[in-house]
Amino acid sequence: MLKAEKVCKRFGDHIVLQDLDCHVDNGTIYGLVGFNGAGKTTLLKIMAGIYRPEGGGAFLDGQNVWENEDAKQRTLFVPDDVYFLPRCTMKSMAKFYKGFYPNLDFTLFQKLADIFELDTSKRLSGFSKGMKRQAAVILALSCRPELLLLDESFDGLDPIKRKLLKQVLLEAIAQQETSIIISSHNLRELSDLCDHIGQIRDRRIVFDCAVEDVVATRVKCRVAFAHEQDEQMLQALSPQNLTKSGRILMFETTATEEQIKAALQPAELLLLEILPMTLEEILISQGGAKEYDLSNLF
Repeated sequence: MLKAEKVCKRFGDHIVLQDLDCHVDNGTIYGLVGFNGAGKTTLLKIMAGIYRPEGGGAFLDGQNVWENEDAKQRTLFVPDDVYFLPRCTMKSMAKFYKGFYPNLDFTLFQKLADIFELDTSKRLSGFSKGMKRQAAVILALSCRPELLLLDESFDGLDPIKRKLLKQVLLEAIAQQETSIIISSHNLRELSDLCDHIGQIRDRRIVFDCAVEDVVATRVKCRVAFAHEQDEQMLQALSPQNLTKSGRILMFETTATEEQIKAALQPAELLLLEILPMTLEEILISQGGAKEYDLSNLF
């Protein structure tokens, strides 16, 4: 299990993370989300032992990862901006990795390269952005890490390779109980893959929940009353993000479908629609995204 406890990190006078807590269970995929600049990459680098926090720390099975050779050999971080040694091929990079990660499996490395149709004898400098990302993940998985940290690793992949990467990650969990943390802006991607979601905002994890629980606890509604005075009944549902267009009211609520119908049953309704919300809609709503009037922008 990985735990981040009371993590604080600053760069100069700029505080990026403050008293942040989160934990990732073994054999799970944890999705890390947040707006640009929220601190996702900083947190991953602290978990990988690259950055030293000013307070708190990241612990892998109880061991502080900072300056801990054993913990670092069990952890692989794949950055957003992948880097390889000049003039290197995938095969020579694998040999380089072997010096730091003794568990690197060359047989697994070649199998993964074949699956992703990458030539391990060609220089990585000639690879496209997406191919370089695939190469970086292959090298990481070949080390058979207990903890794999992926920073925007789906970015730049075509749909077929994204699907293939998902399948490979799920197999890594099923066959060797690898724990995976994925930072991504693609919330639809994460909703199909992750067991758990954590959202960074205001320097902390403010939302931490199983994906299935997130989606099951929030709906959006469209309702129209025959009589305006009946609109007061909505208050029993604790509506959020309530808007009105003509006679139609739109809002979000954590109430169940049965609770919604029971609360509005005394009213004469012209319209009632109860719709599920996507993970993207829920997290944007939770994240406090601002609404802008763009009608006269141009």
